Amino acid sequence: MPAVHDRPVVEAHLWGRSWEEIGRTIDLPLRGLRELTEVRQTLDRLERELVTAARRNSSTWEEIGGALGISRQAAHARHGPFVKRTGGV
Repeated sequence: MPAVHDRPVVEAHLWGRSWEEIGRTIDLPLRGLRELTEVRQTLDRLERELVTAARRNSSTWEEIGGALGISRQAAHARHGPFVKRTGGV
């Protein structure tokens, strides 16, 4: 994994820099976009794991949707195909 100084977009919030400052100072914007894509993919995987854990703990799709800020239908459509059905839920 690259050092923090090699990941300006991903770690910028840890340095206390504004997004505007980052936009002005990034010397390699395509690299920043690739890193942003990597972060999104990582967050998608994390979301899927958390939804799976929530379902294992008997959380309803309504509760999961509420936590994600979306409807239960949208939560189920996004994650249902990837999550095993839990007993009684």
